Amino acid sequence: MSSVEEPLGLDKLPSLSTIDPQGFSCPDCRSGAEDMGMGSCWIEGGNRSSSNNSNMKMITYLNDWIIDSGASVHVCGNIRAFNYFTPIEEGEHRMVLVGDLRPLPVIGKGQVVLKLASNNILVLNDVLYVPNISLNLISVSSLGKTGIRVLFDFDKFFLIKNNIFIGKGYCYKGVYRLE
Repeated sequence: MSSVEEPLGLDKLPSLSTIDPQGFSCPDCRSGAEDMGMGSCWIEGGNRSSSNNSNMKMITYLNDWIIDSGASVHVCGNIRAFNYFTPIEEGEHRMVLVGDLRPLPVIGKGQVVLKLASNNILVLNDVLYVPNISLNLISVSSLGKTGIRVLFDFDKFFLIKNNIFIGKGYCYKGVYRLE
């Protein structure tokens, strides 16, 4: 695994108020730092890669990826986002229960690769493919299982691994969107 080109320790993070030039704010979002924990993903810094697979799909439209502390798994509704995909075996019925308690069928699972605004790459493994889901969800607990902490501060959040800044996002219309 590569490191970020210019690692930032937690003590070197820029002031939260100076990170977002557009000044998003959201009174509906909770404040305070959280480190909720447990998942299957990894990161790479800059343009360097420890993977020999140069055919990885890069997803650059991140505005529809939501950091969700209520999700127990990563979920994606776009089959084209998957780098690797395995359909659910015939006869196996798996459902995801969404926030309004509707069950949605899981069609398969696989790997999604996200290029973050920080130029880091976030690879999410074991992402469930649920075609009828309205938003793609990144599970805070699944991130924690791989050592990635999600630190919330009112209308912003940071992804941190081994005290190194990985990525960030903002609260917009009540949800935390990955940048």
